[in-house]
Amino acid sequence: MSQQCKHLFYGGCFGNANNFRSMADCQAKCQNPAEPTEAPEGHIMSARRSDIVQPTRITGESTVAEPQVQANVTNPEPKEVKPTDLCLSPVERGTCDGAEKRFAFNSNTKRCHAFHYSGCEGNENNFQSRKDCIIKCVKRRKARGRGTIRIRKKNLNSIVNRSV
Repeated sequence: MSQQCKHLFYGGCFGNANNFRSMADCQAKCQNPAEPTEAPEGHIMSARRSDIVQPTRITGESTVAEPQVQANVTNPEPKEVKPTDLCLSPVERGTCDGAEKRFAFNSNTKRCHAFHYSGCEGNENNFQSRKDCIIKCVKRRKARGRGTIRIRKKNLNSIVNRSV
């Protein structure tokens, strides 16, 4: 665990106790706890999305130095997927109610396009930035050692030929 509070997009599904309304609330609770707190009677649940949650009864005196449940909903556990496979997957928005801006590779246009990710489910063709999508999916074309430059039709007339 990083012991750092980070901004998190919560899509409304698969939540846990590691979700605060403000950065100050998170920091007060997790980063510099003044002293360990007594664990209340209750349940501790697994934060892994694939686990079937089995509650565990807490009894007796125990202290908690760090949060019992930590999950990063926006970054699911990594899977071994070849870049070509994930880039050919269709865009999947997901099944929750959120609307986080993400990027996916469109195999028809060979470009990375923005879409709204719901916050859960979906597939691996889902990148936090256009740059990440391009790095993984857009193949760099080279013409005999020289990179190619894409020029829009509207700019063709303003190009001056020069020898290098």
